[in-house]
Amino acid sequence: METSPGNETNKTHQELIENWSDYNIFYHNRSSAGLGVIIFDPKNDNRKIVVDKYWGTIKDQRTWSDFAKAYTTHDGHFKMTGGVRTPTRSREATGVREIWGSDNQQYGLIVHQKLRDWVYARQIDRNTLKLAWRVSGGSGPAM
Repeated sequence: METSPGNETNKTHQELIENWSDYNIFYHNRSSAGLGVIIFDPKNDNRKIVVDKYWGTIKDQRTWSDFAKAYTTHDGHFKMTGGVRTPTRSREATGVREIWGSDNQQYGLIVHQKLRDWVYARQIDRNTLKLAWRVSGGSGPAM
């Protein structure tokens, strides 16, 4: 996965929240500590992102509404465990970043704490990217 600072995108947290149904959405929690990473895989392309069974998925409006209510701030940003403290003392995530495969194609978007977390990607086949995530200093990736 491309990890350079240049892969920030113009997409905002609010755009992802409003257009959630355009994506296959995966998320991973930091055990009982709260949300750690959110992956947005566009439904309208021939590429896909896969994760293992320990990731959650969002497939319907009710689940998304509950998720968004629990993990967003009043001004439309995702709240992440260990995120940057704001003047309101909430925990906000980093910007939206693009996920690029080794084939130079964009596979999706990610919101996470890029200074604290590691996201790994492995090209499975021509159109599939498998992602793994772990908190820095942790024991290993969450495939």
